[in-house]
Amino acid sequence: MENLHVDALEEKLLYLLLSTDKQKYIFSNCSKDFFVDAVNRQIYSTAKGLYDQGITPDFTIVCEKNKGANFDEIMLKLVDITDCFAPSTQAKIYCELLFEQYIERCIKSVNTVSDVKRINELKEKYIFDDTASDTHISANIDRLINNYSNDSTSSIVTLYGQI
Repeated sequence: MENLHVDALEEKLLYLLLSTDKQKYIFSNCSKDFFVDAVNRQIYSTAKGLYDQGITPDFTIVCEKNKGANFDEIMLKLVDITDCFAPSTQAKIYCELLFEQYIERCIKSVNTVSDVKRINELKEKYIFDDTASDTHISANIDRLINNYSNDSTSSIVTLYGQI
């Protein structure tokens, strides 16, 4: 049952990665190592490679970039992911949950002191900072409208002064 939960979580995160503007946040707060499913890990790695090249990853491009040995598996997984729905506001919590599950797997496999140090380093590295999220152009519109409506003047304040 746990594998179904992990797979669903991975798919929801990949859905957000390939269909919303949350790439910057997800790539800043997630690693391919967090993924249990090998096909999900491959999809994430391909998307990250595209993103690092300045290309916005989406379902079609990721599918095309994975033509090869396990193309059919990747294509079927991408079809499954398109059937998922996840609100973009959940990106942070999905990254956190995936990270927690990864840490749990790491803790179960601890054999040495260096393994414990590695886990502590990971906990320090991934802090799920909201400043890495992409900001939409309308993010502060309510504040701007409120400030303008409270202003008794009829001018618009810009960087160039009043118009």
